[in-house]
Amino acid sequence: MEKLALHVLLLSSTAYCWSQQYGDAASTNYVPYQGPVIVGWNYTTPPFPSLTSPAVSSEGTIFYPLRSNVVAILSNGTILWNSGVAPDGNAYLTNVVLADWVQLVIVGASWVEGNTYLQIVALHAQSGSVAWTSLQNDLYHSTSICVSQTSNAVYLGGFDKRTFAALSLKDGSLLWENRDIYLLGLFMQTKIGSRSSGVDEEVVLLPTDPFDGSGGKGRLFSYELDSSGKTYWSVDVGFDEGALFAFSTFGVIFGFDGTGGGAGGMKTFGINASRGDVIFSNFGFCNPVAQNSGPAVDIYGYAYYSCGNQAYSVYPNGSLRWISEVYGEPNPYFSISPSLHPGGLLYFIHSNESVLIALSTQDGLLHKWYEITSLPYFEPPIIVGDSMIYLFGFAESSIVISGGHVGGATEDPGEALLKGVQNLIPVQTKRETNPGVFGALTKAVSASLFFHPYQFGQTLIQLGYEPVLPSRRYSFVFREYMLYHPGIIGYSRAIIRSDGWRALYRGLGASIVYNFINIGAESIIEPWVSAAVDKLPLSVVESGTDVPDTEENVSTVRAVAVRGLKYFVVSTCTRTLVRLAAHPFEVILVRAIAQHVTKQDMFSSVWGSMKTIYQNEGFAGFYAGFVPACISIVVHSAVQTMIWIACESAALYITTKLGQVMLKLCLEVPLFIYLPRTYSYPYQLVSRTMMVSSCGLNIDLPAFQSYRDCYNHLSASKLLYRGSAILFPRFVARDHP
Repeated sequence: MEKLALHVLLLSSTAYCWSQQYGDAASTNYVPYQGPVIVGWNYTTPPFPSLTSPAVSSEGTIFYPLRSNVVAILSNGTILWNSGVAPDGNAYLTNVVLADWVQLVIVGASWVEGNTYLQIVALHAQSGSVAWTSLQNDLYHSTSICVSQTSNAVYLGGFDKRTFAALSLKDGSLLWENRDIYLLGLFMQTKIGSRSSGVDEEVVLLPTDPFDGSGGKGRLFSYELDSSGKTYWSVDVGFDEGALFAFSTFGVIFGFDGTGGGAGGMKTFGINASRGDVIFSNFGFCNPVAQNSGPAVDIYGYAYYSCGNQAYSVYPNGSLRWISEVYGEPNPYFSISPSLHPGGLLYFIHSNESVLIALSTQDGLLHKWYEITSLPYFEPPIIVGDSMIYLFGFAESSIVISGGHVGGATEDPGEALLKGVQNLIPVQTKRETNPGVFGALTKAVSASLFFHPYQFGQTLIQLGYEPVLPSRRYSFVFREYMLYHPGIIGYSRAIIRSDGWRALYRGLGASIVYNFINIGAESIIEPWVSAAVDKLPLSVVESGTDVPDTEENVSTVRAVAVRGLKYFVVSTCTRTLVRLAAHPFEVILVRAIAQHVTKQDMFSSVWGSMKTIYQNEGFAGFYAGFVPACISIVVHSAVQTMIWIACESAALYITTKLGQVMLKLCLEVPLFIYLPRTYSYPYQLVSRTMMVSSCGLNIDLPAFQSYRDCYNHLSASKLLYRGSAILFPRFVARDHP
């Protein structure tokens, strides 16, 4: 069962008044609120609520659609009312909209009882009593609704019946309907929205889709909302379900094509609101493995998108305004739209970690970083005034609202929150993304304790040490007996029998130091390298092009190649610099493990090993095997990049969503994991072999003069992949009688 969670936390921001509310045309997700600051309360809904969006009033009241009713929750966590709008248990509710000028809450409910029913219900915002109901069975299902103060009407789209209609906000009567939508369906997730054109009419956006499983063919309709609902303009944008749109006050409609359109579902675009012309269309500015989401638009006409682990802002022509630092690893499959506070702050939920990040809208610098409950969130943050945020996420079967009263606390709101709600803690206020010394050390110790026995066994296998003779087993495939060395489990069991379980942790101290430097150095170096690469003169358009990126010059192999090249440079430079810092400790680690074979005591401690290496080999001894390790990094990144470019370029020529998904799951992902390791592993093996060659240990290895000699020796012995697959018994030879 699924459970939705809604949490409340404090913000620190400047007071500012703005009239738009959650669900506004600019998608800021901001609600003006002047009430008391409330945190530390809880509310749990019945199981299986509708997965559609709520409305939030300027008093902070949440109107949330459940299975067949709507619940109103005050900003202090108490229930104002709970009203039924459909038969119990079997209805599908649309998003909830709030017509605050007449204090009505509007929702649509669809259900089947012999026939199919669609009922639009208006509830009084203060009491939850029914103001009117409108049964519109001809529309079959309603996917999304919006409301207009200018025309005093509710607009809704009909799923399957290809109808767009307007109802009177006064009594729910049908004002008009338009059956000229030639596509077969409306998006279940994409919401219709309206905005005044600034003259005497209002325009509403209606996203539609063929709904034939092909995907990526979405058409955006714009309607001039007079008495007939005639089409203002329409344009083929190529979006999919989950597409998002936002109006600006400067005549631009910003958009994101959803989870399946374009190459990887990551296109962003801008459309002229008056004519429907495409101003720009590009892949956005996220990392190639991240997913765009958004947009939110501020009063100056700038648009903001989230990548899940960073955010960026663009001008009305689609050119980059700023891009933030990278905060951890992204989720390659989804990200959540950002939200804007009019005081100059951008909020977004990290798609791969349980954190809420606040950035400055001026330059993208970090303002504050909050840890939040570990849940898969699905709605953008709803900003409630200057002091609270509502977050929605899946849990088991309900919505949980957490909070508590902090009142007029004079301390920093984050500190007050720390005392009021234990699972919402501000953990970072400086502009830095590294995990800190304690965090890096904790991760290093945990990784070493858990993985060191496996690394111990693999290293000994790479060096050619086998504690037991091969065993004889019958192969039903070849119908003869074969000789096998044990896999890592049998290998470790043999070592424990002969030397005890403590032998598996030989070299643990060096492993902890090595992992600590790896984690810490990467968190420091990667943002610096990414910022440097962003300044390189690499463009997705041909040189001399003065126009903004468009559909024709961005959805090309060139654009994919440029993004892949940037990924290659960042990945290679980051990993090489990290290797430069951590390599001496891997040398100590490998030699400490190799002592298990020779029963010597030259490399027992990290500090003692450093003195021994320096005395016997000089500074160069710390970098034994460094060159093949760097070659392995370059080969690994190069193969990854080529696979990504090839698959993403092929995706440009696949028009169906199913085809794109199959390409990724059946080709790109397996190749991305398998081939880079296949081509880079021989150099990893050479590197580790060179670390123990001529180091003073009495190990059975030749004294190689260079890594090339080592490579040629292993290649001639057909041992370049020794130790690459050790989970299962390893084939040695046929057992000929």
